[in-house]
Amino acid sequence: MPTDPPTMLTLRDPLLTLPTRSRQARYSLAHYHPGVQELVPANDNDDGNGPQPPLPNWTSATISSRPNGQLATYHETRPTFTAFSRKTRRLVSEESYWERLYRVWWNLDPDMADFEMQGLEIEMVTDDGKERTYTVDAVLAHGDRVEAREIKASGSHLLEPDTRQLMVNTNDILARAGIGFAPVTGNALLENRRLLMNLSYGSIHKDDAVPTDERDAVVHAIARGATMFADIGPILGECPLIRKAKAFSLLASSALWFDLREELRPQTIIRAPLTATAPDIRKIKRSFVR
Repeated sequence: MPTDPPTMLTLRDPLLTLPTRSRQARYSLAHYHPGVQELVPANDNDDGNGPQPPLPNWTSATISSRPNGQLATYHETRPTFTAFSRKTRRLVSEESYWERLYRVWWNLDPDMADFEMQGLEIEMVTDDGKERTYTVDAVLAHGDRVEAREIKASGSHLLEPDTRQLMVNTNDILARAGIGFAPVTGNALLENRRLLMNLSYGSIHKDDAVPTDERDAVVHAIARGATMFADIGPILGECPLIRKAKAFSLLASSALWFDLREELRPQTIIRAPLTATAPDIRKIKRSFVR
């Protein structure tokens, strides 16, 4: 007689079942601005339910690429970080802990073909005749698109009137150049413990040696239709820990892609990285009049 298939029990990612961090644990002087009277959940999640943004007030603007100068500082209280990036083939420097974490993420993500911290400068003139120069925190080559990011500790920074106006102007200017723009915050990283763990684990294993025949076999398996990590796991050996380390090394070297925001399991979705066809982010030069 036919029997029913066995019941499959799938447990949630243990790191994502922990209680949400309390607000007191999340905020520090770097997160909270005295000008913001109250922090609401919408600001934490950046879900667009906050105050409505103002209208653009710029009249002319010039966008230009700029190199990432080394920001290592001495005798100052602000944190700075510098590290070599295999992806950009140069030293990369950041002005905050949050910028460093996003740089680690983009360095591992094979969909990001290239990036530059503080790599885009906007010179604008506003309706009242004032001139302003703004350096975007990061510019990215993502598949066939160029994208820019402003990185803040939390959504409270984005509620300040001057910052809100600057973000609206920046979005309007960059959109005219076909560049996507979005502010991102440290809260998005803090609330995903699995992502933080994967960024740390990936940084450790990004340069692990993977035999050429195994790498080629993984690339060919994905080209032939492999869509889950279970499809390529046997190629990487019998030990689960070694398989995982090799998978992160292959991710960092752009042999395959999987979502760093999730736990790497046999049923994890994998695919080939996006084809890099975006314009050169180091040769951007555009001017606009509004």
